[in-house]
Amino acid sequence: PGVELVSAYSGQSAPKMFGGDTGNGSGENVGQIILRLDREKIRTMDVVPIWNEQFKQLFPGTRITAKELETGPPVGAPVLIRIFGEDLDTLRSLSEEVKILLAETAGTKDIDDSFGVEKNIFQFSLNKPVMDQLMVNAGDVSWAIRLVSEGMTVTKFDDGEDLVDIVVRMKQREGDPARVFQKLTVTNAAGQQIPLSQIITVKPEFALGSISHYNLSRVVSISADVDGRTATDVMTELRPKLNELQGGWADGYHFEIGGETSEQTDIFID
Repeated sequence: PGVELVSAYSGQSAPKMFGGDTGNGSGENVGQIILRLDREKIRTMDVVPIWNEQFKQLFPGTRITAKELETGPPVGAPVLIRIFGEDLDTLRSLSEEVKILLAETAGTKDIDDSFGVEKNIFQFSLNKPVMDQLMVNAGDVSWAIRLVSEGMTVTKFDDGEDLVDIVVRMKQREGDPARVFQKLTVTNAAGQQIPLSQIITVKPEFALGSISHYNLSRVVSISADVDGRTATDVMTELRPKLNELQGGWADGYHFEIGGETSEQTDIFID
């Protein structure tokens, strides 16, 4: 009750025809839903906190955030801290330290980082000596693996307006993907069918959906909203604590302040 319009977008953010900042990135694990509410029946400020709590309970392991779209040019998250460095494991560890620091700071909420939710992947390790012994080419192994995953583009079809890719892939079946890979075979130089299980090892792992960069440097961004305090107040309290925290970091790792307070600093400098 009170919802007049629902627009859903899968794999991308809503277009800019909607008021406010709808930027949410793109990718197979990204989606966005835009709602228009009847203000006589429901108020955004009342339901957004309730929805965010319900999302955490209903969809554990995902990142779903409800917020009100604001008019005017976007200024980003009220509180935004960027950590720069090269090693992803180190960046993840440092981001957790900063997130704990934010959680201990009064007036912060909805703390998040740009790592997002990790994806399930399969890591394939080739046994090169066995491949050479069985006369199997690495390119043929890659071709067989792609057939059971994203598929292979074999040609294009002209429908009169666009060229459409013709993709060949293995028929999808329910079951453990690792077992499906174990049943695959590849043709060797002698025309024999060699089971992939003889030449590759399949290991399930977790991987990041994307790796963020800022000014050409690898970065993780930690963001937070504010409640009952201004972003300036929060950052005034946080900055000396962040400086102290950074003192214990390895060389090559440092933080920068973004968000609303960064926008304010830029205005004063200009």
